[in-house]
Amino acid sequence: MTNARTAALVSRRGLLALGAGLALPLLAGCSTAAAGTDPYRATLSADDDLWVETIMDMMRLDDKCAQLCFGPVCTVAGEIAVKDGGEGLEKGLAQTPLGGVVIDTGNIASLGQTTVLCDNVRLLSTTSGALATAFVAMGAGGASLLARVASSGGAHALSASELVELLDEVGVNLYLGPDLDPSAPDNKGATLEGLAQKGSTYAVQCGSSLIVDCPLGFPGAEAARLGPTDEAVRPLVAPFESAVASGAAMVGFGDFEVPDEGVPATIDPAWVAYLREGLSFEGVVLSGVLDYAADRQGVSLVDAALAFIEAGGDLLYVDDSPVTVAAALAEAVCDGRLSEERVDESVRRILEVKVSRGIQQF
Repeated sequence: MTNARTAALVSRRGLLALGAGLALPLLAGCSTAAAGTDPYRATLSADDDLWVETIMDMMRLDDKCAQLCFGPVCTVAGEIAVKDGGEGLEKGLAQTPLGGVVIDTGNIASLGQTTVLCDNVRLLSTTSGALATAFVAMGAGGASLLARVASSGGAHALSASELVELLDEVGVNLYLGPDLDPSAPDNKGATLEGLAQKGSTYAVQCGSSLIVDCPLGFPGAEAARLGPTDEAVRPLVAPFESAVASGAAMVGFGDFEVPDEGVPATIDPAWVAYLREGLSFEGVVLSGVLDYAADRQGVSLVDAALAFIEAGGDLLYVDDSPVTVAAALAEAVCDGRLSEERVDESVRRILEVKVSRGIQQF
């Protein structure tokens, strides 16, 4: 697959190599691998830990809260169909250096254009004053369209290795997928064993390519209906357990995992606790589209965001106004509704993922 990056922009792998070369003299003697029950945690070195703590010390409260939020590139740029970034994206990221942005189907016209957009997001995020480079995320729909565009409309279903190669080529560093909810339309007819294998395959493939993988759909519609204390839930979440055991760096809640009555799973502390304690997951927990959960629960977007963070979640997917939510989180810390220690806990996890997969600015 031909690399379409423009010569004027440094590749993600080049930035990683350059960053490592600049950082290692400062971190000499710190190379012992970190241990943990979660396989993902075992990939973190003492070098990584030191970088994270250094950046944490430099961040203002606003910077930290911005790291907890991400959303569509169109929302960040204030344009309906962003194709290359431009002034809108530059202004948006300069105002609030979000933790990441999502490239969707409406932002994809060609392989080269998408490459420039991804590189611009990363470049603008690092020149905006942010201390950590943004996630450049894409879901299965965007990747499928990108594959068709790259092959002039003749793309077949991509294997895990082919998809990761394509994402790496254009500069995506966070894959929002695969969806491991057994009840998802794309998983019709799939067995729990098959989904578990799928989760494991993508975790391994993405990890070996320095791309963050984020299996979606947790805990699944049926599991959400039963609740986290029901004994029948364990086999239903086996696909996510397999992904975590294989080194998944993130796990994402589903958008519509809501019990017949009660709190949507994405803002239910019991389900975050299930991930942390039941599956021994120590990586980043991503919300479902927060706008949906807020609407379903009949609360404001800010209240839903606070509920998710207080429940132990880390990264907020906000479709409509991630910048507003980031500012509201900082305000909540200032007026005592949210502790800065809780914010620091999530920011630390996010930075650990970024440094372990080379998505960092030195």
